[in-house]
This record gives sequence, C-alpha cells and structure tokens, in this order.
Amino acid sequence: MQKTDKVVISATTLITSLLCYSYAKDKGKDAAPFVMVGAFIGSLIGEALVEQMGSGQTYKQLSENGYNRNPGTG
Repeated sequence: MQKTDKVVISATTLITSLLCYSYAKDKGKDAAPFVMVGAFIGSLIGEALVEQMGSGQTYKQLSENGYNRNPGTG
C-alpha cells in the first residue's frame, strides 16, 4: 500500500466520521456510535476509491507493456 493510498483512506474515513458526528449532534443523540459507523463506512469508501485508482493505473501500465486486452484478436 502506497502512501497516497493511506491518505485517501484516511481522508474519506475522517470526512464521513465528521459528517456522522455533526448529524448526531444536530439530532441530539450520542455521537460515539454514529462516528464509529461513519468511520467504518468511510474506510470502505476509501478502499473502493483506492482500488479504482489502482486498477486504472495497472491497466495503463499493462497496455504500455503491450498487453492485449482481447487475446483472440491478434
């Protein structure tokens, strides 16, 4: 895992946990469960973003190295 991957995951985790915290405070509820669930959801979103960013770079690298996406056509 690269440093930028960790930054993306941490940022999405922070943003979603803060959003859930503000929601809980606005509704007058205990913030701890909301923050925990928000952080979990944020980490899942961050992992998905990193995976999407990584897969695009991997395909680009593969195509630069001569990888043929459709092996039966040439």
